[in-house]
Amino acid sequence: MAPVIARYATLYPDVRLEVAVEDAVVDIIEQGFDAGVRYGGTIPEDMIAVPLCPDLRWVTVASPAYLASAPPLRGPADLHQHRCIGIRMGSGKIYHWELERGEEKVFLDTDWSVIVNETVLSIEIAERDGGISYNLESRAAVQIANGSLVKVLPEWASMGPPLFIYYPSRRQLPEALRALIRLIQGQKPDQNVTGE
Repeated sequence: MAPVIARYATLYPDVRLEVAVEDAVVDIIEQGFDAGVRYGGTIPEDMIAVPLCPDLRWVTVASPAYLASAPPLRGPADLHQHRCIGIRMGSGKIYHWELERGEEKVFLDTDWSVIVNETVLSIEIAERDGGISYNLESRAAVQIANGSLVKVLPEWASMGPPLFIYYPSRRQLPEALRALIRLIQGQKPDQNVTGE
């Protein structure tokens, strides 16, 4: 979102934009927000939801040094012998790992060696040989490209619903929000946007 928000601020300098990043489930109406962003399947029913990206690919990653000193990995069952980094969601639940290979699906819930509530921290722990992290492939793309992380069981990945921006169905979409959605989706910017 940072590149989009920077471009938005440049294109629409008269618009005040406030962005709050929270892992907790927030009632956008009660909190006074025009819109929210969530993964598909977690959006309240009375909202209008607009996809912001294609389906998301989830992968497991670890550092080469961790893998060199850890037990061999032949399939998802072997992950129980490894230091796996769990993610606690804003709801308080720990996110279980969903691994797929063709028609095969495995849901992994294990004795997590570390539990964090933030993806970047999970990736940084994995980079420093702390274990295996499960996250969006795009979130670890830089680390995978530079070799500090490698995909673990690369044939076992999972596709999930995209991110959606959502807003109340009972209110007219503010012009400034419409312009932000267009930028996020890579469309041509609106002209003459004003307001908050």
